Amino acid sequence: MIPLSINASKLCGATIAVARRGLAVKTAEMQRDGSIVWADYPRESHWRFEPVEFTSIDGIAVTLAPLVRRQDAVLLRGSIKPGLDASREYRRQFRGEDAAVQDCDRSWLAVDVDDLPAPDRILRGSLATQAEFVRRQLPSEFHEAACVFTPTAKTGLSQGIRSRLWFMLSRPASNTSLRAWTKDVNRNLGTKLVDGALFNPVQPHYVGRPRFIGMRDPCSDQVIGMLAGMPSVDLKLPHVPLTTNQPTTTGSVYTGMGGWRDHLGRIGGPDGIREPLRAALSSAVAEAGGMPSQTLIDEIQAAALACRGLRPAGVVESYVTKAELDRMLDWIIAQETTQRTRLAVLQRRLFSKQ
Repeated sequence: MIPLSINASKLCGATIAVARRGLAVKTAEMQRDGSIVWADYPRESHWRFEPVEFTSIDGIAVTLAPLVRRQDAVLLRGSIKPGLDASREYRRQFRGEDAAVQDCDRSWLAVDVDDLPAPDRILRGSLATQAEFVRRQLPSEFHEAACVFTPTAKTGLSQGIRSRLWFMLSRPASNTSLRAWTKDVNRNLGTKLVDGALFNPVQPHYVGRPRFIGMRDPCSDQVIGMLAGMPSVDLKLPHVPLTTNQPTTTGSVYTGMGGWRDHLGRIGGPDGIREPLRAALSSAVAEAGGMPSQTLIDEIQAAALACRGLRPAGVVESYVTKAELDRMLDWIIAQETTQRTRLAVLQRRLFSKQ
């Protein structure tokens, strides 16, 4: 078994969008003459949004594993707007007064490649072999980085490699900077290797396998896998201002030092107070591998208290009482324990097939 790192230096997350009509996958139907007719993704107008968190490349695998078997859900890079009623359905948009999703920086990215030419031995190889080939075509900082790989809808049914590789980043990146990075990569390679369309707050990352009618799914033997390596990619981004984590006049201070400190800069900003506070605590737990030191907790608490003037008297203080912080930390550590258990099961399943 290949050892994988559980601890992480970043809290990460995404948004799961669940289709109102319960279908968010393509349909492939085999015809009598052997041809395949594809029905495109359903034009779903309303979605229910669910936040999901993961703290490492292992967490990405745990998040994606159930989604590849679902036909009603996609993954988004954007985050849910504060105060959203999660029981309701909304349009998938991030602009305007009715927007349910907002743009944000993320500590992960998915690299999508379509019909990448490769030697026959690679095309006839396993999904892991093809994923390794794709990883080697990316800039050098990706070559030794761990990743999760998943097939796209037409994997195994086209002339080249179709694959999606999921990586953790050493620091958060905005969608704007990732689109600029995509242009640089493709320009330097002289071909469109990376699809920049995914770097949008509401662009669906279709994970679920298509519905196959009259034919077998060519990827039914393995729909998710992992390549071992370094826990994150130190991405060489063009100089583009980040969309979040900027100094503000709201009373919060952005330190720009990475890890849980990155979340301190969000406290009191567009994301409010409670969500960035919880994110900072979650990241601190991930870095410490358990309960963080009292000094670290005090620093997070002080960052929240600096925003007292932004809320009615006593509201901010209620977020950071000892009882409330203990409750949040207990819940976060319990989630980490649950994730470790799920990961152990998933690792056994993944590596038994490689």
